[in-house]
Amino acid sequence: MHCLHCILVPIKDCFSPKEANFNYLLEKNPLAVKLKLRSYAMMRTDYYDGRTFDYRTEYDAGRWSEDFPPPAVVLGVEEPERLKELVKEFSPKPFRAALNLFKDATYTSQEWRTKEKLLKDPALVIIENPWNGTLNDDEKPVYWSGYPNTNLTINEELLEKIWYSELWDPFYAEVLATVLRLTRGEYLPESGFYSLADESAKMSKSTWEDIQKNPENYALVFSDYHF
Repeated sequence: MHCLHCILVPIKDCFSPKEANFNYLLEKNPLAVKLKLRSYAMMRTDYYDGRTFDYRTEYDAGRWSEDFPPPAVVLGVEEPERLKELVKEFSPKPFRAALNLFKDATYTSQEWRTKEKLLKDPALVIIENPWNGTLNDDEKPVYWSGYPNTNLTINEELLEKIWYSELWDPFYAEVLATVLRLTRGEYLPESGFYSLADESAKMSKSTWEDIQKNPENYALVFSDYHF
């Protein structure tokens, strides 16, 4: 599976004090500046090889190169508003991934059902879906539905079931573990975002505020991850 990942890079972490005249360097050789920032981002996240990706594009955004042409680096000093918008779009991705994963596991036996089927089984619940009410091949409206998954309630009973391998479907234990790892900021394949400023997939409030005030101090590097 391929996923576009965004890496936030503080400019000051990449350029030494001897290279303080960043604007001069950018004017004389902007490509070299971007390549250095990209190389730095790749080097700093290489630790996650085999954890967050099995391979990734090192020099461009791969399948997303049309949106982010090589070397797939967005500089705040060149495009401050675009950088802020992209940060707004990508920084919540780890949390959204956690919510979506949790939502997917909140119900079992999920499938499209007609009103007739739903009425026959009161235990079934209609799950929020933008396509609810669309017509199936028999011209009948169908609804995405399933049974509430009581296994996702974190309590002593659940922990005992996991420990003694008594959970009817171990998948849900894995779901809970992944959801918690995503929300605490671990960099996982589903994260889609990593902040070098925070060394975490969860961006801190102070970093967010600094980006809003000083976008020129940051860059975003994009890479096509496979896992």
